[in-house]
Amino acid sequence: MKDEIINLHSNKTVIAKHISSNIQADTLFTFTKKLDYLIEWLSNRRLFARYNIEDIDYLGIENLNKIAFPMKCFCDINLHRLKDHVANYGYYGLAFTKEWGMNNGVQAVQYVNPYSELTKDISFILNKIFNSDNELESEEMDNLKSYAIHQLLYRAGKLR
Repeated sequence: MKDEIINLHSNKTVIAKHISSNIQADTLFTFTKKLDYLIEWLSNRRLFARYNIEDIDYLGIENLNKIAFPMKCFCDINLHRLKDHVANYGYYGLAFTKEWGMNNGVQAVQYVNPYSELTKDISFILNKIFNSDNELESEEMDNLKSYAIHQLLYRAGKLR
């Protein structure tokens, strides 16, 4: 099965193939505790992001220990394991194919080890950005900020 995916950075169409999993569901679910939110999604034919506060104290950024990201959470839990999940996140939900997710740029959160080299690199870059005295040219700084925030956005989950 082939799906066309548009790369948002280059506006080029890329052909990608979704590989089915025997471990995870091939369905993305999103849940809410409020029926009103589900009705709003359906009425507007749109999912709305909500701000999620992430603890980033482990990155050691001076004067910054939390950050809020707009996000829409999905899970790919098999149906027989959803009971505990919906008890925590809500019983109202929608399901989408993973192909839909790929075509719409859905990206999984990647949990990081707070003691890993990756975490040290992200911490170094973010400290450079937030504590910079503008030694980098503005375009360079904008690119660095964009990269670092993107990395943090998808790596905000810390292994516990």
